[in-house]
Amino acid sequence: MIVLAIDPSTTSTGWCIYNTDTEYAEDYGTIQPKVKDPIKRIMVIRNEIKELMRVWKPELVVIEDLSVTRNAKTTKILAGLQVELEILCVHYNMLYYLVRPAEWRKVVGIKGRDRKTQKKNAIEYVRRNDLAGTVNEDEADALCIGAFSCSLEVE
Repeated sequence: MIVLAIDPSTTSTGWCIYNTDTEYAEDYGTIQPKVKDPIKRIMVIRNEIKELMRVWKPELVVIEDLSVTRNAKTTKILAGLQVELEILCVHYNMLYYLVRPAEWRKVVGIKGRDRKTQKKNAIEYVRRNDLAGTVNEDEADALCIGAFSCSLEVE
């Protein structure tokens, strides 16, 4: 099964095309909008994800669920991005799953009390399991979400 795994952020969204049959990442990358306006950043990300959906035709889209931050403005912007991603899935009749960060980290085995340690451990997981070459934190998280998708039972 081809899965589009997404680690959403309005500054650097990590994505991965993951094949659960081969447990191999077909492609991965980040979307880093160069515009300042948050709504325009969401539109850039939406359009890039739409193109990935068109090209790869994933059977499942796994999106890291929103984590509420201390900053209300940031939380609202991220919520807007999540809704846009969900609308895309519904519009293209694609099955999608929202996964809490703690859930995919537990299944994949990413440990660490703080964000920095978790990010470092995700990069190490990608390297140790030969999922990709050199990756940034956002790509590593998307690749780990892709690996997590192997644990899902999809009908």
